[in-house]
Amino acid sequence: MSTPLLAGLAVAAAAYAGRYGIQAWQAFKARPPRMRKFYEGGFQPTMTKREAALILGVRVPRGACLVQEGPRHEEEGENE
Repeated sequence: MSTPLLAGLAVAAAAYAGRYGIQAWQAFKARPPRMRKFYEGGFQPTMTKREAALILGVRVPRGACLVQEGPRHEEEGENE
């Protein structure tokens, strides 16, 4: 008499596990992708501060710039 009861409980547990698995998979597929969007624009001959900020993913407030020019050093092989 307990065999049909145990079989029924096993089937019910498998059904609940399957239902939970399906719900978890649907929630996983519905979430937004976590990929970072990269700058897809073309490049100018010389990089501007705006373009550098777009590539780095930072915001440049008006009037102030987060990206500053570094010191310019001549390469040792270019002393011709």
